[in-house]
Amino acid sequence: FSRAEALSSVAQALAQAGAFDQARAAVEAIDNADIRALTLSSVAEALAQAGAFDQARAASEAVEPAFSRAEALSSVAQALAQAGEPAQALALLHLARAAAEGVDVAHVRARALSSVAEALTQAAEDKLLEELVVRAWRNAATYDYFMQLVELPNGRLILAAELHNQIPSGMEWASQMLQQPAHSRAS
Repeated sequence: FSRAEALSSVAQALAQAGAFDQARAAVEAIDNADIRALTLSSVAEALAQAGAFDQARAASEAVEPAFSRAEALSSVAQALAQAGEPAQALALLHLARAAAEGVDVAHVRARALSSVAEALTQAAEDKLLEELVVRAWRNAATYDYFMQLVELPNGRLILAAELHNQIPSGMEWASQMLQQPAHSRAS
């Protein structure tokens, strides 16, 4: 059990107990960037669940790297949407979208965009959801991941004609991708 893992456990316990300032202090003491990002995301979620939305937003905006920040912002936005704060939720989702689009690796960017899209389903922002789903499809790195993304909007909204038109080209891309040797697909 490393010091970073111990501090992560302490920070998460403090956040669950409502001691958010102490939780943030524990997060700041974590020297492992990956563990710090995961822990800060957990603290942001706990803050959102407790209704401390301003603090949750601040915590989620501080998460690095961009992929983790997009997920944290999306999570807080979902809590805001559930709490009946659609305008605040949408503002966070725009930040989450910007963070997701800033991810350099295409398949990681696709995952981040799909995280934002899932949050958009709760905020009932259909047009923005459609745009993000199409972007995520274009960034999908594997056939299986593309198929998971296809399922994303089907359970939430009646797909617009433009979105229906994207499915065949995505399926064609996925089929071509499978025909390539595995070493040329890795990126």
